[in-house]
Amino acid sequence: MERNLSLSMINVSLTHCLLLCLVVAVAAAASNNITTDQQALLAQKDHITYDPTNLFARNWTSNNSVCTWIGITCDVNSHRVTALDISQFNLQGTIPPQLGNLSSLTTLNLSHNKLSGNVPSSIYTMHSLKFLDFTDNQLSGSVSSFVFNMSSISDIRLTNNRLSGEIQHEIANLRNLEDLVVGMNNLVGVLPAPIFNMSTLKLFVLINNSFSGSLPSRIDLSLPTVEFFDLALNRFSGTIPTSITNASKLTVLKLEGNTFSGFIPID
Repeated sequence: MERNLSLSMINVSLTHCLLLCLVVAVAAAASNNITTDQQALLAQKDHITYDPTNLFARNWTSNNSVCTWIGITCDVNSHRVTALDISQFNLQGTIPPQLGNLSSLTTLNLSHNKLSGNVPSSIYTMHSLKFLDFTDNQLSGSVSSFVFNMSSISDIRLTNNRLSGEIQHEIANLRNLEDLVVGMNNLVGVLPAPIFNMSTLKLFVLINNSFSGSLPSRIDLSLPTVEFFDLALNRFSGTIPTSITNASKLTVLKLEGNTFSGFIPID
């Protein structure tokens, strides 16, 4: 009897120790993760050369929890940073590679600032990212490499930057992409055929680049969900596919400033 009681007490003690070790390990992992996130964000702070609202000096300090910083959203359970939105602060500077260490990020919005330089390749490894908005900055470099790896992304907005290069066939890997807005850049080339078979696209805006080539004849079938279709001010040619009138979801169509032939029938 005493032996059984002793064994029971040992089992209880071991279970308690295991649970305690597990709690400590989870807490340590969470602490390490939030430290990684904090370091990534402080690297972004260090790469800002002009901050007219004094956002970073006032608020982004190690004296405060990362999750209380302006523009930061954290998951309530993991305490990881899930959103970074520092848009419309008129910031100047660059994007540091450390920002790619925000491995739980789903929203990255740096739009309407004056950020310059290349987009670091580490951004392209954010596999949890769903919303990316760099609109209205001065970012440069090739657009081709980043659109292939972020399989979870649904919304890409890069309008009014200095991005160059071509859109490659691998864009078809972005099976969740709903909005592709890359107008007012220096993009060139013929659009790859798979881009016209992305059945999830709703917003398709390529205005004011140097894209060329023609459109598929049955564009209504290849882009069945497209609502806003803007190819204006490019170098597209060929016949305007009359099937575009069968696109039941389409509400806005802009094709001016190209060399299309033919006409769109109006019922």
